[in-house]
Amino acid sequence: MKKSKRLLIGFILLWVVGFTVVWGVTLLKKSPGKKIDLQNILSGEVLSSFGSGKQKETSDKDVGSGILQDETSGMSPESQAVPVRCYKVGAEDFKDDLPVMGLVRGALEINLKFEVNGVIEEINFREGDLIYKKELIAMLNKKDAQLKIDYSESKLQTAETQELVAQKKLEIHENLYKIGGIIKAKLEEVQLEAKGAGLQTKSARVELASAEAEFEKTHLYAPRDGVLGSRDAEVGEFVTPNDKVATLYDTMEVFVDLGIV
Repeated sequence: MKKSKRLLIGFILLWVVGFTVVWGVTLLKKSPGKKIDLQNILSGEVLSSFGSGKQKETSDKDVGSGILQDETSGMSPESQAVPVRCYKVGAEDFKDDLPVMGLVRGALEINLKFEVNGVIEEINFREGDLIYKKELIAMLNKKDAQLKIDYSESKLQTAETQELVAQKKLEIHENLYKIGGIIKAKLEEVQLEAKGAGLQTKSARVELASAEAEFEKTHLYAPRDGVLGSRDAEVGEFVTPNDKVATLYDTMEVFVDLGIV
């Protein structure tokens, strides 16, 4: 009796195993993305049947819910990790270029003007040129100024000659006065003439110096180092002391005038 019972139980187990294998293969074909652990299914079914001694009937729904596992449930924690980029935070220089148009200006702007009237004869620099102190920037026509110098020199020579004659005359009259040849009033008259001649000579020298100064004013020199800016006059143009010839920018300190929209 016991032998027959064992044969019956073995037959039932074989039938359950065969059914489970066929069902699992069919399920794999229908759901290739799922994993089925046949070993666990078989062991579970066999143990369940062997412990109860009876055939366990299960529906497709119950078996499916017990043997199907999601693909992600069998993955390790390392394989489920989401890739993350990490950056080390620290201080750094920030630069954002903004192309704009503007004008570079010197903190000190000097308007260059002649001190006398005249016609511009020469300009030695162009806009943007670097200029050093006491360099000649421009020059007026010197013809009139030179004529004044020549006239003053001639006048000085005449005055010096007259002074020399007056001094000689004074010496003669002084000698005559000593021997009693002339009266004192005549001597004083000659002394006044000599003194006047001396004053004329002194005045002529001052006039010559003034003419030379006027001549020098026909030259426009750089008052300091800098860069020549805009030119407001050209060669051949008549200018007065009120007319600006050019602008000199001091480059030791500059600022930028920008227009940002």
